[in-house]
Amino acid sequence: SVGASSADAARNGDLTTLCSAMDTVAYVSCFRDNTAPYENNQLALRTSIGNWRGPGEIRWMTPENADVRAYLAGVCGELAQLGFDEIILDYAAFPTEGDLSLILTGDRYNPDTFSQTVDAFYQQVRQAIGTGEDAPRLSIVTDKTTLEQGSNSLSGQTLSGLCAAADRLYVKLDGGDPADYYPALREAGMENPEEDLVVILDQAPTGDLPYSWAVLPE
Repeated sequence: SVGASSADAARNGDLTTLCSAMDTVAYVSCFRDNTAPYENNQLALRTSIGNWRGPGEIRWMTPENADVRAYLAGVCGELAQLGFDEIILDYAAFPTEGDLSLILTGDRYNPDTFSQTVDAFYQQVRQAIGTGEDAPRLSIVTDKTTLEQGSNSLSGQTLSGLCAAADRLYVKLDGGDPADYYPALREAGMENPEEDLVVILDQAPTGDLPYSWAVLPE
């Protein structure tokens, strides 16, 4: 209904074939979505003059909207059914960059409920993709502030909520030592942070690193 689906009826079959042939990872830009808020303003974070836009002039959907959360959980459920081995959720909380002061507060943007909303969304996705042996790995992108402080008041992410839902966390540390965060991650419920904390790099390293790493889409 928001024009985000491919018109190619064979696309899902091709993806199923691909997923059966190799390890595959689906990258999902969640609430940072330029299409759905444009087509349906009821889904958007708003300013006094229109849809709010973050860096890159990209619109955002509001995590407070139950239809938005159900839509994204449904996308992830479909990816699981197609056979992806891992699903990475990026921009899976409230925005932390851009002129946040322009966003209208209210039922679409209420700082008092950020953490509750975001934690519930992760559990909704977890339920949609399943929890059995055949379920894909659920990974979520977070930030250094959440690791250091246990929560981020701007995004609504909490370390406890992330570790309760995610199998892996991806984070950009800008040269920081991942080992500094292992104790807090274990306390929050992550059993093996040496493997399941994935450091986001701008480019692939030239040699081996003593921790997990990835290069994600811009």
